[in-house]
Amino acid sequence: MKKIIACVHYYTMVDDMNQMIRSFKYFHPDIPMIIIDHTWTKNIYNLYGAGYPYAPTIKPLLEEYDMLIHFDADCIITSRCEELLEGDFDVACTKNNNYLNMAGAVNPGYTYGNIPIDKYLNIGTFALNGDKGKQFLKEWMEVNTSPIAPNVHLFENGTFNIVFHGGNYKTKILDEDSNPYYYGVSSAWGYGEGNHWQSWKQIRLENDQLYLRHKLIRILHKAGASSPDHRFNFETLFSPEVVSWIKKIIA
Repeated sequence: MKKIIACVHYYTMVDDMNQMIRSFKYFHPDIPMIIIDHTWTKNIYNLYGAGYPYAPTIKPLLEEYDMLIHFDADCIITSRCEELLEGDFDVACTKNNNYLNMAGAVNPGYTYGNIPIDKYLNIGTFALNGDKGKQFLKEWMEVNTSPIAPNVHLFENGTFNIVFHGGNYKTKILDEDSNPYYYGVSSAWGYGEGNHWQSWKQIRLENDQLYLRHKLIRILHKAGASSPDHRFNFETLFSPEVVSWIKKIIA
C-alpha cells in the first residue's frame, strides 16, 4: 500500500495554517500531515545547505514516504482531493492563472520563458510521486542553486515550472481548463486593484459541496497571504451560506 504524507509550510500564518490542517483532516483523516516550521527548516538547511525554502525541506519526507503532497498555509481544503491521491503521474501541480489568463485581477497573468500562460503553475499545492518524484525534487534543488535561479521570475515557483515543463517527467496539471474542478488560485478572478477574489462571491453550496460556474472546488488558495490584510476574511469573501459551511469544516 502506498505511503502518503502531506505537509504544510508554516512560517508566519498560524491561524491560516490551523484552518488548513483542520480542513485537510476533515476530508483526509487517513493521511498524516507534517508541519514544516522554522525549526524544521533550520535543521534541514544544516544538512543540505540554505537556499530556496520548499525543496530541501521536503527531501527527508520523500525518503520515507512514497508520495508527498504539499500545501501552502493559506489554503482551505473543500473536498477530498481524489486527483492528487490517484492517477499515474510523477509530479502534479495547480495552475497559477485562471481561465481568463489572469492571476486574480492581474492582467495578463504570470508565466516564464516559453511556458504557455495557461500552463504556468502555482506551487501552493503540488504532489511528488514515486522514484521519479524523488528525481524531480533532486533536479528542482539543482536548478534552485544554479546561476539562473536568481533571475527566474517568482523564484522557486519559477524553477519548479522549468523542471515541470522540461519533458523529463509524467506531469499532471490538476485544474486544467477542461477539468471539472478548481484546485487553487485558478478559481480567483476580479477586476480592479486588489480585487483578486471577486469571483468567490459567486461560489455556491450544492449537495454539501462548493461550486463555481460549472466546477467543483477542491481547494481554495488565497495566494499572497503573508500580510495580515490578505488573510481569510470569510464574511467579506463569501456568501453567508458558504461562510457557514467553511466554518463547519475548519471547526
